[in-house]
Amino acid sequence: NTTTPFAHNEPLQAAAQCGWPALGLLVLFVAVLFWNAWRLSRKNPPFQALPLPQRAAEISLLFLVYAGLDNLVDYTFHAWSIALTLIGFFTFALRNERVSGIEINLQFSPGAFKVLRWLSLLLVFWVMGVGSARDAFARLDYIRGQWLQQEGRVEAARRALNQSLAFRPQLTESWSLLGDMALESAVHEKDAAVRTAYFHLAEEDFGQAVLVAPKAVTPRENQIQLMEYRGRWDEALDLQSALTARLPDLPTNYLEEGKILMAEGKVSEVLPVAQKAIDLDNYLLEAYFQKAKALELLGRRGQAVQVYRDVEVKLRSVGLLDKIPLVENEIHRLQSRS
Repeated sequence: NTTTPFAHNEPLQAAAQCGWPALGLLVLFVAVLFWNAWRLSRKNPPFQALPLPQRAAEISLLFLVYAGLDNLVDYTFHAWSIALTLIGFFTFALRNERVSGIEINLQFSPGAFKVLRWLSLLLVFWVMGVGSARDAFARLDYIRGQWLQQEGRVEAARRALNQSLAFRPQLTESWSLLGDMALESAVHEKDAAVRTAYFHLAEEDFGQAVLVAPKAVTPRENQIQLMEYRGRWDEALDLQSALTARLPDLPTNYLEEGKILMAEGKVSEVLPVAQKAIDLDNYLLEAYFQKAKALELLGRRGQAVQVYRDVEVKLRSVGLLDKIPLVENEIHRLQSRS
C-alpha cells in the first residue's frame, strides 16, 4: 500500500483538508465566475479587436483558466511561488470592473459585512495570536520536559510533556519522549506486572507518535526498539524491513536488520544485509564487526579474520589507533581457536 499527502486534484485536496463546506465554496465560486463570463460574453461579439491593456488582461485570464484545468490533475497551488504568481495574474485580469467582457461583483448586506469582518479578525487573531502561542507553549513545555528528564525528575517531566500535548496534541517529539521514558522505566523495573504496564504505556505513546507523524523515522525506530526489548523479534523484523524498504540508502537500517536476524538465530541471513551496509558506507565499522561475527558463528573463521584485518586497515586510515588493540584481540582469539 502507498500513501500520498496530496490528491493531485485541487478540488479533492480542498475537500480532504477542509471538508465538504470548503469544496462547496470552491465549486460555488467557480460556478459564479463562469456564469458571469457566459452571461457577459453573449453581450459582446467574439474575436473583436481589443486595446493592449485589455488584451493583456484577457491573456492573464486565459492563463488562470489553464492553471485551473491543470490542477484537476495536479496540486501546484500548494507551491507559494505558483500561488503568488496566480494571484498577480488574477489581480491584473480583474483590475477593472469590466475586463474583456468579464464582470465580477461582490455585494454584501450590512449584517453580512459585519459578520465577515469579525470572522476575518478572528481568523487573523487565531493564526497570528492563539495558534502561535499554543505552538510556543507546547515547545516550551517539551523543552522543560527534556530538562527534567535529564535531571532525573521523571514524574515532573511527564507532567510537562502532557502539558505540552494539551497545547498541541500533534507534537510528535512529546509523544516520543513519553514513550522513551516509559521504556526506560520498564527496563529498570523489577516487578513483572509494573514492567509490563510500562511496556504497554510505551507502546501507546510510540503509536501516537506514529499516528501524528506517519512519515517520521524516529517513532518507527522507537517501536522497533520496544519490540526488541520485549523479545518480539518477528514483529521487530517486520517493522525494520518496512523501514529499510522506505529508506534503502540508509546503511544503519541494514545494520539494525542484521542485529535482529542475529538475535533470531538466522545467522546466514545476516551476511547479505551486513554486506549491504558496508557497500553503502565503507567506514561503518559496526557492519564489519557484524559480518565477522556472523562468519565466526557459521564456522568460517578464516574469512572472519580477514574481515577484522580490513577493519584494522580502516582504523589506521582514519587515525583511530586506540581501537586497533580491540581488533587485534579478536584476530588473536580466532587464530588461537583455529
